[in-house]
Amino acid sequence: MAHYVLNRILPTISTKTSVLAIQPISFFSALYFYTTGSYQRTVGQSYNISMSQQSVSRAIMEVTSAIVTVLGQEWIRFPTTVEEKNVLKARFMQSTGFPGVIAAIDCIHIAIIAQLRNIIT
Repeated sequence: MAHYVLNRILPTISTKTSVLAIQPISFFSALYFYTTGSYQRTVGQSYNISMSQQSVSRAIMEVTSAIVTVLGQEWIRFPTTVEEKNVLKARFMQSTGFPGVIAAIDCIHIAIIAQLRNIIT
């Protein structure tokens, strides 16, 4: 799958300004960051990747942008109608017991910060 993604996004990468075009390992450092959720410095200091935190940061931004631009329409789709959302909520509730959920991201923890007014009332 990594080679599929790399082959799809490479044609969109500028060879003059791209850290990815200069160092293909940049692509894999971004993937490593996505999968581990680690800090950028830790990713760059990994035994098989030797990059500065700044280079890892640029690689993550570039790869993320390319993936969203090239593969976003093909692989990422959110429900747009009330009916689609209700069907997804019902399926998610039936399979997991969590009410009101229309989507989930596997292996990612996203902090949800409640608004202060909702806590007080």
